[in-house]
Amino acid sequence: STEKDSDLKTSSFAFLFKVHKRMSDEGSVDDCYAYIGFMFEGSEPTRLEQFEWVGADGKTVKVSVKAADNNPGALQSGHYLWAAAPALAEHLISSPHMYPEIVVELGAGCALPTLTALQIYSKSLQALIVTDHDPGCLQKATENYELNTKTLMKDDFVDQTRSIHFLQELLAWGDRDSVQALILKMQSTINTPENDKPLGVDLVLGSDLIYCSEVVKPLLVTVSLLLFNKKATGECILSQSFAYDIETELEIDAVCAEIGLERVVVVDSLKKSSKNGVKIQKIRWN
Repeated sequence: STEKDSDLKTSSFAFLFKVHKRMSDEGSVDDCYAYIGFMFEGSEPTRLEQFEWVGADGKTVKVSVKAADNNPGALQSGHYLWAAAPALAEHLISSPHMYPEIVVELGAGCALPTLTALQIYSKSLQALIVTDHDPGCLQKATENYELNTKTLMKDDFVDQTRSIHFLQELLAWGDRDSVQALILKMQSTINTPENDKPLGVDLVLGSDLIYCSEVVKPLLVTVSLLLFNKKATGECILSQSFAYDIETELEIDAVCAEIGLERVVVVDSLKKSSKNGVKIQKIRWN
């Protein structure tokens, strides 16, 4: 049933966190990521998922991604394509009048939202940055980027996107040094000696990132740091395909208040009996 599917998804996230926390406490975070992430590589067949939407301007957006096939079962992995990712992509397409120059996706996995952003923001984009804690997911995101730019898009569009920088980076949430290293690399990649201005992230994207209350603060600290240089205009858009428990909801509000962020729910069709429900919220500096 749908309710059982939702419970399974929530328990999968919780199980992943417990494994991560236990191995982190033992000082073997890298081993944890290798176990959880790379256990899928080479053992799971992949399938090509194809999406097509019509944007607010009437233009058709087509994105294809390779993702792990089959049901992930008890473990959560970015090698699979989760329902919140296409929901976020569709939301971006239906939201006109956004012209970000720098877009960062957290926990990118297969990078569907990033590939969507590449098409709908191509005229304003300077850089797309995919981040994840799993090197295998970053490899998959890069393969999907190359698949779309080299084989699925028209030649004139590929030429148009040549000036857009594509970066893939390992990122530890809540680690200020890790975020600062990402920002410095972004600036060294984009800036020139003639134009060495401080850069900020305009748009942060994330889908199904929160699986328990303990990850809320590291995630939101990371978001706040990425948006710091664009406090007035930058925003983070998060999508989720299952409802959070009360503890997690309260933690989000508490951390936002502590850091100085605000969150605004823009879409909420999540119900226990809803098969395709989604919740989308924006996080920005208050």
